[in-house]
Amino acid sequence: MTVFHDLLKHPKSSPCIVEDTITRSYGDVEEAARTALKILRERGVSAHSIVALQTDRDTASIVTLIALLEMGCSVLLTNSRWPQTMHAEAIQRVAARHIVTAASLNKIDINPTSHAGQRPSWATHPAVIVATSGSTGVPKLALLQLSSLLTSARTSAPACRLTPNDCWHLSLPLFHVGGLGILFRTLVTGSSLSLTHSLENTKRGPITHLSVVPTQLYRLLRDSSTHETLRRQKVILVGGAPIGPRVITQALERGLPVMTTYGLTEMGSAVTLASSRLIAEGHTISLGVPLPCREMKLSANGEVLTRGETLFAGYITPDGLSLPLVDGDWFPTGDIGRFLPDGTLAILGRRDAQFISGGENIHPEMIENALTTLPEISAACVVPIPDDEFGHRPFAFVVSEGASLDLNEIREPLRELIPSFALPIGVQEAPKELLTPTGKISRAMARASVKR
Repeated sequence: MTVFHDLLKHPKSSPCIVEDTITRSYGDVEEAARTALKILRERGVSAHSIVALQTDRDTASIVTLIALLEMGCSVLLTNSRWPQTMHAEAIQRVAARHIVTAASLNKIDINPTSHAGQRPSWATHPAVIVATSGSTGVPKLALLQLSSLLTSARTSAPACRLTPNDCWHLSLPLFHVGGLGILFRTLVTGSSLSLTHSLENTKRGPITHLSVVPTQLYRLLRDSSTHETLRRQKVILVGGAPIGPRVITQALERGLPVMTTYGLTEMGSAVTLASSRLIAEGHTISLGVPLPCREMKLSANGEVLTRGETLFAGYITPDGLSLPLVDGDWFPTGDIGRFLPDGTLAILGRRDAQFISGGENIHPEMIENALTTLPEISAACVVPIPDDEFGHRPFAFVVSEGASLDLNEIREPLRELIPSFALPIGVQEAPKELLTPTGKISRAMARASVKR
């Protein structure tokens, strides 16, 4: 079976990609992908090549990606916001032979690199390479086989109630595993993908599915013009960052069809999903149970371990692929979690984000969840700053939508939610350079900023 068959086998007239001014059918997208395939071959891209693709939120990027996968290529998905040094280092690490930019459907820029040596042994099947940094800020390049991504899509789509008549809005970038998850779920089910700039109804009908990080949901809830549109959604999938109880409570009070999810790049996007009883005891957010083809357990120290058919092939290193597994074939996620009484997952924080203050273990996510219960704060990131007496103390960067940030006024209501040793000693509006494209505060960049 070819990639074209796997992804574009649906009725030729069915809508596939919906833009502001045009709707492209599955037949249109297949024809465009075959044209892109011809251009790539004519310009020297051969089967099973390693290619860096500059992605954008547009049809040309999607069509070019499909064409490259049809050729069996391993595709490094790059981000235009990366510093030039990071871009060059990633290309060198994977030994990409071509840098591809899809300016439009009929204009694909292809530039050869200096990497003309023997192809690495891992570049044998169609795959994407996604940069993931976790909390450390050191980018790792994860190799995700197309077969694993398709398994992830096929097994998560039913849980998301996705049918051929539905339309999922691409609200996350394609170089992010969340964006890839949206793309492949729509393609394997024969539904359509919205690239419109508005959440309002498209010309082919209403948008039915929306994926957001908590910050995006918070902003949508504050925008009264979106409330009717949000209520018309079939599913609003929330994940990609720690989820505070306030934003979920507000969404449920407004009757929004919210689902929470836990996922990671190394597992091809979603691992768990919860569609009911989202808030458990103590304002804990339930993230549900593992989706089909995935398993999960906790290590002795509470770290979430996972395995399954959607697991990535490994991190690309100078010595080949590195796949760090424990207890046989379990992947350590770096997240500390617990199972709630009903068997669903709750995440307590990142193992590598924890720090000690005056002998007390501090999970920054606990403080962040408490901060986001305050009406003036939509997002928070807590990092340690050096302290002569305690070793480290918690400092908070927040997104406050312009509200006043009086430290005493913020600390007072937090005393009822977290221990006194966890109260932040400072609160600052997060500078724009600390924000990711999805509105999250980068923990790695926040840590770096307090060290300067």
